[in-house]
Amino acid sequence: MRDSFTRAADNDRALVAQESGRAHAEGGSTLAEYDERSRAVRRART
Repeated sequence: MRDSFTRAADNDRALVAQESGRAHAEGGSTLAEYDERSRAVRRART
């Protein structure tokens, strides 16, 4: 039986964290959005 979600590889999580940080640094997201995305990345199952 397959899980109903997609698992993220470590390098996928690192890429998302990097892009989220870049977006925040460039003013493309608020601190709250950055924090929310960072937490989601850390919670992603690998």
